[in-house]
Amino acid sequence: MTQAVDPLLSSLDAGRRATLIAVPERTGVYRFDVRLRGDGEHEETVFLSFG
Repeated sequence: MTQAVDPLLSSLDAGRRATLIAVPERTGVYRFDVRLRGDGEHEETVFLSFG
């Protein structure tokens, strides 16, 4: 299977990109956490500006 390349996600380093990806919790359920500030273990969620 070929995976599409997203130009926005590709422009971010892997650690920052991971803040924009939902993670599976269980079958059919995903979690997406928005972090307004990093806590030393997790980075803050990337925010985008479209202008």
